[in-house]
Amino acid sequence: GATPKEELMQNLKNNKEQDKGGASADYDTTVAMLYSENQRSFEGMINWTKRLEAVPYRKWTVGASVTLDHWIAKRVLGLSEETWLALLEGDSPELMGRGRDIVMARHALFPETVVESDSYASVDDETNDEAMGGAEDDLVAILATLDGWSSHDKSDEPSPDANTTLSNDSSASSEEVLVDELQAWRTQHAEQNYDEWTPEKKQEFMSWLETFVSAQVSESSLGRVDLEETRKNILEAPAQGKEE
Repeated sequence: GATPKEELMQNLKNNKEQDKGGASADYDTTVAMLYSENQRSFEGMINWTKRLEAVPYRKWTVGASVTLDHWIAKRVLGLSEETWLALLEGDSPELMGRGRDIVMARHALFPETVVESDSYASVDDETNDEAMGGAEDDLVAILATLDGWSSHDKSDEPSPDANTTLSNDSSASSEEVLVDELQAWRTQHAEQNYDEWTPEKKQEFMSWLETFVSAQVSESSLGRVDLEETRKNILEAPAQGKEE
């Protein structure tokens, strides 16, 4: 039989192997967790890339563009949902830097989302400033559209120029009318599905929709709006009263 010394040495060896095995298991668990997190981000990028391949970004609806930016904000930049919602509200000027981060991250991860006005590369600062301005315009257009679909009152926002006060008041009033009309269209859709409307009524709605979208999106971004997809998105949402 083995001597006491040999038995002691064997026990020590077994203990070391068990400790090593436990440490290895902990390490493997940590690596697996990190891989799982990175894998989700990687798979998300693949899915977004496939969507961009299927439908060019310039044809995306505003809702689809915002969904992509939401994914970038949370998954890539690590922003909280509270920060994202505050950014959408547009009432926190200090968050505009975050908005630019999202746009620049989108351009870096998915170059196909760079609009033509932003794609001219140059080494001079003036051109770079123009590209940054274009990115800001993209974000402002998105935020403006989202805000336009709610019933927030913009009439008390400060005007950049005293000469435009009357124009701004008129615009705010027009937006309120459009929002009220939107709720009316949603109610009609709830009572009778759009597909069952008469051709004349459908034409009337699509004509109104063009006016509605034009009031919310900058002219440079208008060409990227899919009216048919937008029609589906806004009609499917339930009508809201002014108190909401």
